[in-house]
Amino acid sequence: MRTVASPTIDNVGTDESGVRVRHWTVEDFFRAVNMNFFEHPERLELIDGEVVERMTAQNDPHFTHVHVATIVLGKAFGPECVVRQQGPFQISDKDYVEPDVLVVKGTYLDYLDKGPDPSDVILVMEVSDTTLAFDRNRKAALYAEAGVPEYWLLNLNARCLEVRRDPMPTPDNRYGFGYRQTILYQENEMVTPLAAPQADIQLKELLPKPQAGQ
Repeated sequence: MRTVASPTIDNVGTDESGVRVRHWTVEDFFRAVNMNFFEHPERLELIDGEVVERMTAQNDPHFTHVHVATIVLGKAFGPECVVRQQGPFQISDKDYVEPDVLVVKGTYLDYLDKGPDPSDVILVMEVSDTTLAFDRNRKAALYAEAGVPEYWLLNLNARCLEVRRDPMPTPDNRYGFGYRQTILYQENEMVTPLAAPQADIQLKELLPKPQAGQ
């Protein structure tokens, strides 16, 4: 990930060192997108007023695991929830992200003309390979600050699932927020979402292997 330079915008502050710092708002961000300021806007997110870019395009394994997770979580949560794949999630006026998988309350009809609010969110999941450190740290802090009760990180490299629960302020953390509990699930284990206690998900469902002969 990298931080993208800012064009001229109005929201400018001065830090204690006397350096002028430009911070983006979501409105600024989309104004720049509409002006074709970015080469790859589909790779961008806005976090704490900074535009960050995923340096590599989405590869086939990442796309496939996101799709699989959407199907598996859809079955687990049932019709009482909506499972959104790589959809918009505006957390605040300075935070706009597109999580790989977002589980929200209600039905799709509730989101025809608006995106989900943080209070609508039950679970966020990121599928991670090349952005593992970023997803473990800055993304985790962002979701914790938003009050997301459960954050799943599917680690494709180690073929495991990192489950974070119980968001809280963490003053000693670089980003100020984190999760009280982190549980590591291995490939042969089973995980149960907090908001779907009736659903036991075999982790191998989220980490399928190619069929023999392929």
